[in-house]
Amino acid sequence: MGVVAPYILQEGSSTAYVSLDEVKFSPTASAVDFSNLVANGSQAVQDRALYELIDRASSMADVFVYGRLGTLSATVNTENGRYRPNRMGQFIISPNYTPILEVQSFSVGTLPGVGLTATTLSNNNCFIERDQFIVTAASGLSNVTTTYGSLSTVGAGWNYDQQCFCQWTYVNGFANTFLTANASAGSTTLSVTSTTGIYTGTQMTIWDGMNDEDVTIASVGTNTVTLTSATKYAHGPNTNISTLPPAVKQAVIHIVVALSKSAVRAVSSCPKWARSLARPRVLVSAWTTSSWATTSSSPSRPSGVVRNVSRRRSLVHRHLPDELRRDQPVQRVRLPREVHPRDGVLLG
Repeated sequence: MGVVAPYILQEGSSTAYVSLDEVKFSPTASAVDFSNLVANGSQAVQDRALYELIDRASSMADVFVYGRLGTLSATVNTENGRYRPNRMGQFIISPNYTPILEVQSFSVGTLPGVGLTATTLSNNNCFIERDQFIVTAASGLSNVTTTYGSLSTVGAGWNYDQQCFCQWTYVNGFANTFLTANASAGSTTLSVTSTTGIYTGTQMTIWDGMNDEDVTIASVGTNTVTLTSATKYAHGPNTNISTLPPAVKQAVIHIVVALSKSAVRAVSSCPKWARSLARPRVLVSAWTTSSWATTSSSPSRPSGVVRNVSRRRSLVHRHLPDELRRDQPVQRVRLPREVHPRDGVLLG
């Protein structure tokens, strides 16, 4: 087996940012029928399908903010890199994901692997900022006994500007978890799916519709949290508790609504003339910047591409729903120069 990157074991995981009830009872999603996501499916099947949409929508929010692998939800990540200490003997580390909540370990050495030496971290040598953390070389007096008697020495720091291999494990993101059991009104202890990113003093919100409430964490156990004061309302399993900004949750609900609009319902709600145009045709993408355009996988008719451009361009561009122009299987074809690549139109 080859060398495995230390970060590969944590990256790419995703978690839901809203609960089923948050979506179902949201004003944003009030016009969407979530009871028929799967044809002839039971309520359990529909809920499962909706949960899958929520999971994917949450992942899309992650990708929008962090790119391919990061998550907004709090995670524990191990990363590495080559750094040089500054003149003051400090390593200033800028991890991939923020906000930084905790630095659990830091190792440094002139060689990777066994060449790394773990640094004992404390508030005296590790300073955490929101987007970076600083580790300073340990220093202080130590007593060494020699044949000539006792000698006090000062601990040495890292060599200035010498390239070093560094590896660190840290907690980042926003605490985001769900109740695993009923919590009655007046509860001071909650059972949750995860306590990652939750610390004593963390202020969190229980997202439960009209029973939303803010709580403060007094202590953290294994999949349990103790509150500084009792809850005002009763909360059921799968209720979300998080420090996520409300705007993130709202964005995820918007994405869920967009994903739930299937092509079948989009076609059935269109006028007859639009449904006929929804059959696979040549599609000139609005974002195309060259003479190449996308086209459906149906038999191409290049000779008829330009013939009806001017007659149908304004009609289709104004009225055809986006779903009918986006969801066609595509392949590339070269169009005549008369078809301007900026015109997002469906051609017959």
